[in-house]
Amino acid sequence: MKKLIGYCGIDCEKCDARIATRNDDNALREKTAKLWSELNGVEILPEMIHCEGCRVDGAKTYFCEMLCAIRKCALAKECETCGDCAGMDGCDTVGAIVSNDAEALNRLKEIQKRRNSMKTNLIQKAERLLTQCKVCTVASVSEKGYPRICVLMPLKTNGIKEFWFSTGASGTKVRHFKSNHKSGVTFYAGGDSVTLTGNMEIVTEKAVKDDLWNVWSDFLGKHFPNGGKDDPDFCVIHFVANEATIYIDGAFETFGI
Repeated sequence: MKKLIGYCGIDCEKCDARIATRNDDNALREKTAKLWSELNGVEILPEMIHCEGCRVDGAKTYFCEMLCAIRKCALAKECETCGDCAGMDGCDTVGAIVSNDAEALNRLKEIQKRRNSMKTNLIQKAERLLTQCKVCTVASVSEKGYPRICVLMPLKTNGIKEFWFSTGASGTKVRHFKSNHKSGVTFYAGGDSVTLTGNMEIVTEKAVKDDLWNVWSDFLGKHFPNGGKDDPDFCVIHFVANEATIYIDGAFETFGI
């Protein structure tokens, strides 16, 4: 995507502020300042109309650099444009611009479409990668605030969104998750990897635990040989991801899921 497409989808190359700057056109500066003052309800002086584009290095108008809510939001979310933001649809902030600029909206929609296609493709690759991995690394947060990493075999998954693991109820991991639900799950094969962040919950529903035991009875029976599925130390933990960082086939992306 060319850098002269603004965060809101407008084409900075066609913006009067940039044209006036590039051509040192004072008449156009005055015209633009007057129009922008009326549209934004603030006084914008002609000398403020000096801009190379909101997403490129160089001068920017005071409004674009200091006052534009769209630019501030995109920078805070580390989005190249509003089309890269999951909350674009229904956003009042960018809606104030695109509701009056069909071309800007179409540009953002096209960026959004490409972004969603890329995301879907990477998630599908990540799900295939997961089938190659027998174990995952699972992170909890210790009482001192440090990450603690262990290795667990997933008993069940729902794509890369949800994972179910088993562990001892009296163990360190469970103690951590009872006080802090934040967690991370990672799996990899070869040079490809997926890192997930989210929340881990202790499963209390007996039906869920029983179903997993019935599927994995041979494996789980070795770890809980005395009480079986009724062993009070038999614990199931359920991870739900909210963000994925995927590195597969040279593509590297982080996005919410």
